Amino acid sequence: MDENSVPVIGSAVEPAWALHRNMVAVAFPYVGEATTTFGLYARRSGGTKAFVLTAPLSRSSTEVAGNLVTSLASQDITVVGRAEFSDGVTPPSAVAADFAASGANVLIGAVSGSAMASVVAALRSANIGFKAAFSPTGYDRALVESYGPAIAGMSVSIYYEPFEEKTPEMGEYQEAMHHYAPELGNAAQVFAMDGYIAADLFLHGLEAAGSCPTRQEFIDALRSTKYDADGLLPSPVNLNEPLGGRPNCYFFVRVNAAGTGFETVPSDAGTNEWCGDRVAGQ
Repeated sequence: MDENSVPVIGSAVEPAWALHRNMVAVAFPYVGEATTTFGLYARRSGGTKAFVLTAPLSRSSTEVAGNLVTSLASQDITVVGRAEFSDGVTPPSAVAADFAASGANVLIGAVSGSAMASVVAALRSANIGFKAAFSPTGYDRALVESYGPAIAGMSVSIYYEPFEEKTPEMGEYQEAMHHYAPELGNAAQVFAMDGYIAADLFLHGLEAAGSCPTRQEFIDALRSTKYDADGLLPSPVNLNEPLGGRPNCYFFVRVNAAGTGFETVPSDAGTNEWCGDRVAGQ
């Protein structure tokens, strides 16, 4: 598709998105350069030592974990333990015991949301404290409904405004989804937001390219613009940045103390956006 200049718009879930100019996404949470943002979040939470969860035989999990570890190191948070974990295969209680033995107070996961939740629940069941437990996946009401207060304090980083925020931008999203995709019912779903932003980005490219653009003209026009999904992103994305460049700003949501839902975690700057810098040397 690259050699034929076929535009591809979507979610960057594998390294290929960082290698081809015709593949355009607004965030690269799984590939690209490390940012200090995650380390800042862990440090602000009181974290000093980290335990890392990865999925067995998964290259993408290893890459995500590597970037998270680099981010933690930028804030002087050291890794004191690691474990490979598959939900339903490895006992979560065993990972919880390893976490406690390591002396860690931060749990970071490059695993599925359900896997992360099961380990956090095991920590709480064993009365093992932590300052922060977060991953790029797990923003899912179903997990809260399943685990409740057993996963209180579990955080997830996301690249768009949290569904819990009652802003005009989120209102426009909800209204559009209700009008054009009423069969979805609840629009507060990660994949629904991913699809919405991808479709909006495609239309943004068509507007920038003008009437009757060629494939290459569409790609060039889209790459020459900035995009913020009408305010749903924490900051405008320069689509002509080096491919795979990780955005420096994210939102963090956390399961509330009662285990009834997610809450947005404000930053030290007094906003909901957590922004850092690209780690030098990356």
